[in-house]
Amino acid sequence: NGKITTNQPENIRCINKANKIIAL
Repeated sequence: NGKITTNQPENIRCINKANKIIAL
């Protein structure tokens, strides 16, 4: 999900997923 939305839980989930990928 590359969109900027006001759906905080979804944004946090996407950020956490991206951080995990970067951490690898």
